[in-house]
Amino acid sequence: DLEKAGVFFVVVKAEIHYKAPAKYDEELTLTTRLVKQTHVRYDHAYELKRGNMLLAEGKTTIACVDRNGQIIQIPESLNPAAKPSDPAS
Repeated sequence: DLEKAGVFFVVVKAEIHYKAPAKYDEELTLTTRLVKQTHVRYDHAYELKRGNMLLAEGKTTIACVDRNGQIIQIPESLNPAAKPSDPAS
């Protein structure tokens, strides 16, 4: 639906710091946090763990753009703090 409306999200920055290796078939846990949100971007932080051992941590910045790659405002419906619309209106 977002793409049909001409709303896209692109990674504009990615950073990762490896602390320890992981092996194929190990059970890992990825925790993602929204660190900051503006009208046009989301900044996330990530932690990858095997049990209590930190394997990697990272950050991304994801921007909202239109079909031409121009930065646009994130739709209000995607704002976690947005109030649900009144069905009577």
